[in-house]
Amino acid sequence: LGEHCLALRQFVLLGQGDFVENLLDAAGPELSKGASEVYRHHLQGIVEMAVRQTNAQFWSAEVLARLGVKLLRPSSGEKAWDIFLLDYAIDSPLHVVFTPSAMQQYDRAFAFLWKLRRVAHELASCWREQMALQRHLVACGHKIGHRAPELRLEMRQTMHKCTCLRNEMHHFVQNIHSYIMCEVVETSWAKLQAGWQDCLDLDQVIAEHQRYLACIEEGAFLARRAEPIL
Repeated sequence: LGEHCLALRQFVLLGQGDFVENLLDAAGPELSKGASEVYRHHLQGIVEMAVRQTNAQFWSAEVLARLGVKLLRPSSGEKAWDIFLLDYAIDSPLHVVFTPSAMQQYDRAFAFLWKLRRVAHELASCWREQMALQRHLVACGHKIGHRAPELRLEMRQTMHKCTCLRNEMHHFVQNIHSYIMCEVVETSWAKLQAGWQDCLDLDQVIAEHQRYLACIEEGAFLARRAEPIL
């Protein structure tokens, strides 16, 4: 039970950082397509490749066999990013603890965390593109400066504003992500482990797991009463 719960935390709750970054890089082009243009088996292959190329490969064969892809029903105008979910297959007797309702909570948490990681990943890519553009402008700066010095100044000011904006956005997203992963998920996980140590029967085990998911939803602003805040 503990291994499967940890696997859900590392994969569905995106705790396996190297795997997540590799998956974002590999799946990005495919997920940028329209929602109706992608196929589950293709994305499954990308997930398996990400596992082989990262430390995720050292998980047990049983855990990795359960890892898969789930696609939500697409709506008009949606991209594949909007319907992609990492799935973890649950069968008997695990379904007693990891109920369909609990797995829906995992799906909601994944969707939110996946969006956060995607934004952080895109901002990092944006920084690399900005640096390349800035080097190009420096190389061409002397030519531009002689012909149109006011244009050179305007370009430098614009690049500076873009860099400041990107830095502020990245700082904001990183703070939210760090808060959720460290203050919410990590803390909730520690409480779950401590709670399971004191459990005397299966009902208590189930209750502790439900409390764990409720704490994550509350801390990540995914609970119903947090909807007005968002």
